[in-house]
Amino acid sequence: MDQELTSNFRRDVIAMLAAANDMAVAAQASARFHTAVAAPASLSADLRSIVYSIHVRTTSEPDAAFEHPPPVFETSVFIEEKLHVLGALGRFPSVELKTRALEWAAVAADGSTVTWEYVQAKWDALSAQYSQIVVGCILCVSIANCQLEQAAAAVEAFLVGHPQGAFAPPLALFLENIRTVATMYARDVTPLAAWIQTL
Repeated sequence: MDQELTSNFRRDVIAMLAAANDMAVAAQASARFHTAVAAPASLSADLRSIVYSIHVRTTSEPDAAFEHPPPVFETSVFIEEKLHVLGALGRFPSVELKTRALEWAAVAADGSTVTWEYVQAKWDALSAQYSQIVVGCILCVSIANCQLEQAAAAVEAFLVGHPQGAFAPPLALFLENIRTVATMYARDVTPLAAWIQTL
């Protein structure tokens, strides 16, 4: 417990010094970032998020810095590291790199369409091989990134005549989440588009 508190305190102090534009801290973060590019294990887990964050906000070569996080996300097996990468990608100061980050994330989301199409095509085989609850989990994961009302309606239409049983409650939650996101998008897309144009 003491070690965890110490790690958190160290990270918080580093973050505050960086926020105060301490150039020595920024330089050290950049040095550790470049070392980690060549040897990922050299950067301890508790420092990754803050080192990534400081470096992308202060580097004089942001385009080069942008090239490192996406491959780390794609190859890492640790969810914490994936989250560190996503956090860092959102902290690049320039609008151009923020846009690149959004485009990169959007490409990853296309995989959900492929997965959903696969689940539909292989439904009978999946149902024969796995229990109902496992098939339901596969289905829910395949639609987790859907964001349109039409997508939720398509899932419901596909499932007409297919037994749901054990996975009906979690599926209902996923469909509700999709519809909530769709409603928020419809509400916010115009003012957000106008705001982006002011940047």
